[in-house]
Amino acid sequence: MRVLAVLLALAACRSDQPAPTIDFRSSATSCPALTCARIGEAGAAATVSFAGDDLVVAASGLPDGSTIAIGERTSASEIRVPIGDVLHRLTIRQVVGADEIDFGLRLTVTLAGAKPATAPVPPIKLGTQLVARLATVTRGPVLFANEAPPVPRRTIVLAEPGDHIVFGPAKLLEDIDWIAVPVDGETEATLTLYERRTGKVIETKTFAAQPDRNVMKAWLAERVEQP
Repeated sequence: MRVLAVLLALAACRSDQPAPTIDFRSSATSCPALTCARIGEAGAAATVSFAGDDLVVAASGLPDGSTIAIGERTSASEIRVPIGDVLHRLTIRQVVGADEIDFGLRLTVTLAGAKPATAPVPPIKLGTQLVARLATVTRGPVLFANEAPPVPRRTIVLAEPGDHIVFGPAKLLEDIDWIAVPVDGETEATLTLYERRTGKVIETKTFAAQPDRNVMKAWLAERVEQP
């Protein structure tokens, strides 16, 4: 009886079903996250988003007993991959430009009773999310893990959705010294400069309501040029 029980258990663990497909292109046009994937043909899906210093890979619609994995991290529903130790070395173009970033991740999906399937996570754009993080300087310092000691470069980033402009010679995210955060009011608009590493207010400039953004940019350019 014991031998029969072992044989039945081994039969139950066999992966007779084919590996599911992982298609990162199928839902790209309607993806609510950084990137999405359709898994198999039964409506299962995975999304990749950005939270804090982590990339978050979340799965939905998987049959009971299924798992997802990124490297040695395995879960039935969600995996958080720390990327804080590489954020500070991203280039300014990757942060505020249109460049995609390849983190070299591979997603493995194992459906219950099926062979595992693996696919590379495609390069993703973090620009909007990172600029939004820079804008949190209004609540305190914005720091990155392992960033190098500051070297004065007087570089400013305008933290505004859709208009991420950099003034100054910095090349890397960790080189940004000041962050400019605009606030539009009914009668006037303000542009406040914050020191990134401390959250300290450097200066606030008031403009007429609905100002020409080029006027704001010219003022920021002058701040960079001042000794």
